[in-house]
Amino acid sequence: MRVRIASMLTILVLMATPVWADEEAPNSRDEEAQKDLSQLQGTWQLQSLENGNKETIKVGKRTLFIGGELYVSRHGDRIVQTGLLRLMTNRTPRRIDVVIRKGQYEDNTMLGIYEIKNDTLKVCFDPEGESRPVSFKPQENSPQFVAVYKRVKPAVPEEVDIVGKYRSESIGADGKKQVMAAEVLRRGDAYMVRWMVPGGLAYIGMGIRQGNTLSVAWVNRGSFGLSVYQITKGPKLTGQYTEVGGPGLIATESLTSTGEGGWVEVRQR
Repeated sequence: MRVRIASMLTILVLMATPVWADEEAPNSRDEEAQKDLSQLQGTWQLQSLENGNKETIKVGKRTLFIGGELYVSRHGDRIVQTGLLRLMTNRTPRRIDVVIRKGQYEDNTMLGIYEIKNDTLKVCFDPEGESRPVSFKPQENSPQFVAVYKRVKPAVPEEVDIVGKYRSESIGADGKKQVMAAEVLRRGDAYMVRWMVPGGLAYIGMGIRQGNTLSVAWVNRGSFGLSVYQITKGPKLTGQYTEVGGPGLIATESLTSTGEGGWVEVRQR
């Protein structure tokens, strides 16, 4: 399966590059920002919403999805707002900018602050982008609001955290062994898997996890395939794979943790 590829895959960027409000914004590859963004991946249920008039607003079925730098706000099945976010961790409280692409306040950059504690996310925003809140109490008679979210946990518990870097060992149908570096990242409600060789990125895949099973569809420049892994402590992922359009041969692969953490990159464009 793992044929070495000289050039990296081209990943299409579907949304325009945001223009961030803070002139003193730190380098976007700040390690703390990367870690925070990794923690934010997935779906969050809105628990409470308070505005500058100190009104508690009924939240209904409002959810927030974060995948990479993209966010999608929904009310039930209806998309309310979409945009891009950036985190800044060199101030207290930590800062967040959101460029709204669609929905209310479209084309505005919301200035805010955020706090993550376990499975709770608290944010305070000025949706009009005029001034950044300094605390989690919205200024009186202002458009500022405070929102509190709880993480939506998967229906089947994920007992082993699989985010991190791995050593990949695969044995093809011809009996040949190949070793590569691999990385598993949380991406929204799914997982991104990347396989690397000295020349760059070899394969990239997206996976769905159900308990201790991870199913990954992967691609390189010339082939597509499916891998299914069983997750055990370590963590270690032991699986089998096959190629789309191939003869139906099934080969084996194991991913063994190197002990290094992984995170979603906060990209500077």
